[in-house]
Amino acid sequence: MNKLLPAFKDSLFMNFSEPSVDWLEDTLDSLINNEAVENIPILKILMGLCKTGAAIHERNLIRQTIAFLLGLKNGSLTEEQIAVYRKKVFKNQKRALQELERILIVLNQQIDVQHSQILGLFYRAYVDQKIDWNTFCELDEINRRMFTSDYDVLFNFALFEETETQHADRYRVDRLASLGLLQPMEGKQTWGDVENGTTKYELSSIGKIFYQYGNCARIEKLEK
Repeated sequence: MNKLLPAFKDSLFMNFSEPSVDWLEDTLDSLINNEAVENIPILKILMGLCKTGAAIHERNLIRQTIAFLLGLKNGSLTEEQIAVYRKKVFKNQKRALQELERILIVLNQQIDVQHSQILGLFYRAYVDQKIDWNTFCELDEINRRMFTSDYDVLFNFALFEETETQHADRYRVDRLASLGLLQPMEGKQTWGDVENGTTKYELSSIGKIFYQYGNCARIEKLEK
């Protein structure tokens, strides 16, 4: 971890070509021989660890890190935005390392790359000062508890409202409500809803933030 954290910090805002979705499908041997991958410090260290053995966890962390960078690099951050972020966070090395350590630990625990990609989108919003660190952590906690199949429901929520599809996927909607992303619509319940035991939902305040900054419909979808 002592070597990974500085390398991760150095990798975040390098002037390298955007990581490719194809990297997630490449074999380890192909990645090791990929010069573009070797130019990214965090991936170079992880590749070195993989060369020493099976390194299942390191292989997974490579894929999750690439997915995170794909989210972070979605859209361009200006030099001014990055400079403001560095001034605010990196001037306090202890704080910066604590934040990056949390992200690396989370990435190492992920299985589905879509979770990591969306985490990268949230981190981009944090760097761009659209959200603060506490909100980022709250979004991260919710994201880790998400079922990947529920993303489609959340990010297309307007299509599910007042439709038969919503009733068919009611358990997914209820799951999103249990995470605090949806809330009952005030004054919208009918006697029919009461009799059927159904509830009409809308995005909650945190749900709107999750939808706005984590909407994977705006970026290239990653397949597991």
